Amino acid sequence: ELKITLEKALNSMLQDIRIVVKLHLAGMSIEEMADFLNWSNNRVRHLLYRGLKDLRVKLNEHGVNKNDK
Repeated sequence: ELKITLEKALNSMLQDIRIVVKLHLAGMSIEEMADFLNWSNNRVRHLLYRGLKDLRVKLNEHGVNKNDK
């Protein structure tokens, strides 16, 4: 159920944000993502922070929070 909720949250994001968040979840650093996508570090950092914030909000709306195990 958590996996489905996570996928729904990710799929509701703008494409650029979704790409960066998925790469982050796969373990890539900001520098690695910037090189891979040919984007600036600042752009990747901004999209990542925005995406992680949006992801937290969307997961909280579905009853998932950081204290869940």
